[in-house]
Amino acid sequence: MENHNFRLVYKPYNKKRMIVKIALSSFLIALVITLISAYFLGYRAFVVRGWSSEPDIHYGSLAIDYKIPFEDIKVGDYITASFGGGYVTHRVEEIHIESGYVITRGNSNYNTTETVYEKNFAGKVLFSIDYLGEIAYNIQTMIINNNSVNFLGIFLIIITMVAIIMFSKLVDTPTFYVKEY
Repeated sequence: MENHNFRLVYKPYNKKRMIVKIALSSFLIALVITLISAYFLGYRAFVVRGWSSEPDIHYGSLAIDYKIPFEDIKVGDYITASFGGGYVTHRVEEIHIESGYVITRGNSNYNTTETVYEKNFAGKVLFSIDYLGEIAYNIQTMIINNNSVNFLGIFLIIITMVAIIMFSKLVDTPTFYVKEY
């Protein structure tokens, strides 16, 4: 009968990899907490799906709005308003607060104006992030398509997440191994 002697040999862990993992995890947790907090504080994000506010707000941008009192709107502000089930982001041209509405126009719409009443007012655009709205829109479309759940899109997102986790496990090296001596 053979006699085997085994011992546990510890490999030093990769400090850089550990720092990157902790930093990335902390960033993602902070991002989720920030987004949830911003929503409850009255901030909203709208995907710009039109060209009317070019060149100031680009097609595919993510416009971040904040609901201010209707009376605080000024000429030149970009606001978002609901129209027929969708949202429109335009620049304020005229203010008629005493009558309860403002006139807006997109930069590219020289002859077309929109009348925005207080009940349709969604918020004032604080800033926009180019191209991020297009990414958000595509992810949303993968999940919900034509007001129904898109199971193929959800399945693709889950498969992608599983593949990323599996790849990170393959790349991850163990911190110890058994060695015969």
